[in-house]
Amino acid sequence: MYELLIVDDEVHIAAGIERSVEWSKLSIARTHVAHNMRQAMRCFEERNIDLMICDIEMPEGDGFELLNWVRERRPEVKSLFLTCHADFEYARKAIRLGSLDYLLKPVMPDKLEEAVAKAIEEIEKDREAERFSRLYEEYRRLWSAHQPLLVERFWTDLLRQSLNGSREIEARSRALGLDPNAPVVPVYIRVQRWQKRLTEREEQIMEYALKNAAEEMLMKDGTRGEAVSVARGVLIAFLRSDGPETEEARLASRCEEYIRACNDYLYCHLSCYIGRPSSLADIRAVVSALESADRNNVLHYDRVFPWSGLLRSSSVPEHAEPPQMKLWSELLLRREEKALAEAVCAYLENWKHIRGIDCKVLQAFYQDVLQMVSFALKSKGLFSYTSFAQVASVERIETAGRSLADLRDCVLELLRFAGERLRELEREQSLAEQVKRYISRHLDQELSRQEIARHFNLSPDYLVKLFKKETGFSISDYILKERMDNAIGLLTKTDMPISDISMLAGYSSFSYFSKVFKKVTGYTPQDYRKLHKKDNA
Repeated sequence: MYELLIVDDEVHIAAGIERSVEWSKLSIARTHVAHNMRQAMRCFEERNIDLMICDIEMPEGDGFELLNWVRERRPEVKSLFLTCHADFEYARKAIRLGSLDYLLKPVMPDKLEEAVAKAIEEIEKDREAERFSRLYEEYRRLWSAHQPLLVERFWTDLLRQSLNGSREIEARSRALGLDPNAPVVPVYIRVQRWQKRLTEREEQIMEYALKNAAEEMLMKDGTRGEAVSVARGVLIAFLRSDGPETEEARLASRCEEYIRACNDYLYCHLSCYIGRPSSLADIRAVVSALESADRNNVLHYDRVFPWSGLLRSSSVPEHAEPPQMKLWSELLLRREEKALAEAVCAYLENWKHIRGIDCKVLQAFYQDVLQMVSFALKSKGLFSYTSFAQVASVERIETAGRSLADLRDCVLELLRFAGERLRELEREQSLAEQVKRYISRHLDQELSRQEIARHFNLSPDYLVKLFKKETGFSISDYILKERMDNAIGLLTKTDMPISDISMLAGYSSFSYFSKVFKKVTGYTPQDYRKLHKKDNA
């Protein structure tokens, strides 16, 4: 909750402001009123003021002096000016001193409430940033002071199969106070996405915080164990107990609590996979099964996957509808990047409801899109193995297979890469070629030389003269030729209704389309399609 100070030398105006808004709706618990700078300064010394609404002209010092005084002593306080002076210099000075808004009297209650709500949002942002900074500094200190422990090295060597047989396992475990025959329950924890962009150093610190949180929240009520970092974004908690504390249901509940805490305070989404109780000799096989379950979990996060559920999850996969690669390729070449991105995202969104989607399916889809993009770029002479290496690397394909969200991000980045190559080509092409490409992308729309000239910031007469010189066609003749070629291709290669072909060729009137088509080809569209089918037969 927050405290508000209203500063105005006119008593009835200050009282009106205090009564005009239901402050509790804005999380303001207390309001205070001062009628001059001296009273306001005393209020700041006695109260924990968060927000100030201040007049400019007052006795014993104006609002600018007061705000300057507040900035020196309480820089976290947010301020709004409410005055009758619509003077630009006043407003500029207010903003320079850090005022969030400059309101003119009389102000409507809803406008005042809106301005205060924005100020409260700024206060909350500052406090959240301060909380994160304190948390970050604390874990940075802990991480810097942390040294690898012998017990962590033991678990790492055990998982990597670096120990020479059961005798060395038993000897090293007993040296660390571990019973080699006591059952251990592994919990595989995988960070799937960070909620905010972190540097590599910050990510390491936050992973150290995740490790400490796992040990604190999963190992309690008689449960002992260690959390070990085994890879970037991957932890394994090895839990031991002589009682029922490591039963699957209890562990699942703790894991759910741990996930919620990590969402709220450590800015990440993750999943937990609970293994079965195992001896030290068998622990590697159980962890391998959990790793496999994580690799194939590409749709869900912030979930707990118990061992019993993993055993039942071997369902027959469903098949997704094949992607419309031909349409996507056309959208890419026509530079309709927004429509292409929307189509791809909509297609992938449907995968959330399909059973059996795994990492191999995601990787195969990404490779299919790679082939589509490379073919499209080759058709324009733009394909280069050197420039394509980054988006086609093994690491990028593996990243695309981690989750549906990662696949979407990788595909969109690939499409942006291809779009940039096409834009570079367009910049290098002659004006006539650019006009041709523009006409090709807008064949289904109304086209005129005036509209095309406006798009390229040219006069219509100059555009027509230049286009005729480079191509030998007038613009209207070229548009007609392209529309007829497009219509002929659709008539002969598809079963699309002729009325739809008419629309795609840029003719809203079917009868006019038929008339023009017959004038150009000597046949009606229906006869032309029949004749083509007869010739093929």
